[in-house]
Amino acid sequence: MADDGGTAVIGQLLGVPNDGFALLEPQWEEVSEALPSCFVSHHTTILECPSRKGYQRPATVHSFQICSDGALEAELTAIGLQKAAEGLSRNVSNVGSYHSACDLFGWPGDAVAQVMALARAAVSAAEHGELEEAKPAEAWMNVTPQGGFHHSHTHDNATWSGVLYTNTPPVPVRGDAMHGASLILHTAVADRTLFTSQQNRRSPEAAAAFRGERRARLFCGITEYVPVEPVVGKVLLFPGWLPHCVLPLQDPKGDDGPGRACRVSIAFNFFLS
Repeated sequence: MADDGGTAVIGQLLGVPNDGFALLEPQWEEVSEALPSCFVSHHTTILECPSRKGYQRPATVHSFQICSDGALEAELTAIGLQKAAEGLSRNVSNVGSYHSACDLFGWPGDAVAQVMALARAAVSAAEHGELEEAKPAEAWMNVTPQGGFHHSHTHDNATWSGVLYTNTPPVPVRGDAMHGASLILHTAVADRTLFTSQQNRRSPEAAAAFRGERRARLFCGITEYVPVEPVVGKVLLFPGWLPHCVLPLQDPKGDDGPGRACRVSIAFNFFLS
């Protein structure tokens, strides 16, 4: 990873100048409310996201550490690697990495059932109570090898989006550089009415513009981002409308180093009434 803290990589992903960024360190605070028994810790940070209309839209991000001896993460990692070896990857925001179908919660096995329970517990804690789902939750497996990454994207229809990390390679970090495969949360959000399907039908050029450098400009000329390091056993939860991307998995040691191991995670969306 470059010594500039990863701005060159993020600039390349978003199509914006490398000097157009400000690195924001998240200020995590421990949640004092009763903790579900499946977690050992719960922290939150609030990101103020300026819109093009000039107001602040706060985004609360939750971080949970699951109560585990590592067996669950190892089993899920093995499942992910097997699925990736079988191929049949979806092409969504992922580049050079595996993305399963979004039916993971319907896969057989106790490990998947435990993930569903963890995801529901995290969303329930964020909602301070019982869940009223407008439609069933969806989940999928991500397996990211060396060089793989995810473009900037959102899950606009989801109330909550989340990710459980099951395997993260020990990528060396130099200076203020960020961990390879860090999740990057963008704290500048555009007026979403610009990107509705109806608007795109009326103006095909608007749809075409929602890519690369023009996309970044439409997102207020994104100037701030918050990196979140992937940690095995961490469940990260954030609003579905919050733009995010995943840095390329890079290992300065080269192909023979530990960076050849994959970043494996399970992502999910919850749709609440």
